[in-house]
Amino acid sequence: MLPRPLPQLSNDSIRELARSIHLPEPTQIIATITLGQYHSIYMLTFPLHSIPGLRCQTSTELVLRVSGADLPRIKTENEAAILTWVAQSTSIPVPAVIRYDSSCDNPIGHEYTLLERATGVTLDRLFRKFNEEKLAEMVDVMVDLHVQLAASEWTHIGGLRFTQDGKEIVPGPVVEETMWHVPDIAKYWPEGTRSEDLNIEGPYASYVEYSTALVRTYIYAIKTHPALTHMRDLLPRITAFLDALARNADTLNKAKLSLAHQDVHFGNVVYDETIGQITAFIDWEFSGVIPGPRRYPVMALGWTPDQSEEDRKATLWVRETFARRCSERGVAVVEDAVFSSEAQEHMHKAVNFLRAIVEVCPRGERQDKVEEWRGVVLEHMGYFEV
Repeated sequence: MLPRPLPQLSNDSIRELARSIHLPEPTQIIATITLGQYHSIYMLTFPLHSIPGLRCQTSTELVLRVSGADLPRIKTENEAAILTWVAQSTSIPVPAVIRYDSSCDNPIGHEYTLLERATGVTLDRLFRKFNEEKLAEMVDVMVDLHVQLAASEWTHIGGLRFTQDGKEIVPGPVVEETMWHVPDIAKYWPEGTRSEDLNIEGPYASYVEYSTALVRTYIYAIKTHPALTHMRDLLPRITAFLDALARNADTLNKAKLSLAHQDVHFGNVVYDETIGQITAFIDWEFSGVIPGPRRYPVMALGWTPDQSEEDRKATLWVRETFARRCSERGVAVVEDAVFSSEAQEHMHKAVNFLRAIVEVCPRGERQDKVEEWRGVVLEHMGYFEV
């Protein structure tokens, strides 16, 4: 993905935004340096007690997250709805959503979310001074997060959104980081290619329906992009593969559907040293309801931006401790993420490696791996005798 030019706002436009959404004028505005790829971040301070409903009454600080033009509307709507649902339905600490706008029709000219600022700093800045006992305590809180998210029953695959009147939270479209983003479409795809041509929408009723939608976008990509010409001879087999998925839907659809954060790592966990607690899990924009085999509960755990040798060791320890604590507590977080059948695993891997080819070829990346991945796609589709 291309480096993203993120929105840069003037203080005057931020003050005008505050007035337009019936908030007092901020007394301080600080633009922060962030490692995030998708948002510009501004810390806004308001007069004490001027904004009702905040968890923290010792300060009135809000976080203004201003979105770039990556996935218009759906990413902002998804995060606002999921944060609200999590706050209402679980005890997982998340920032309160004060305001949001998934359009650019506002004084700053960009989509945004305005969130309560959680006290503390992210764990990636602190964990190195924790002993194993303290780190294990952090891991237990992460286990709790997965347990609570898995406790609710869902009947769709996709994100969440608010109804038009803003009163209800309902199933929404899929929002995934691997989607083609608007700047990349403009750079790598023929003129006139649209986001809806390359990305699925949803919500979807089943694992097969979701997987089929993904593959249909890959078929479009193979037919359209000159860098995927070498895949066109496989189109009849890919179409036959979709027919096979439909015939085997009863077996392939056996998967628990759970809401998942999908990016729980130390950089997305806020910890307050003064009270010795995690105060928020942040960055939920790519969260959603997904089938168990597409949920990776331990992959991002412990990740840090530096990833020094010591950090990599800590990451491995955190992942192992997470799996061990799940086992000791009788929690099926890891087990729910395994395939329910051999057929389901072959479906998943065929779709995933086809996605990888469609993702890298238009960008001219990983060309040394493409032929190998093509072979993997054929191997896993071959299970279905196509």
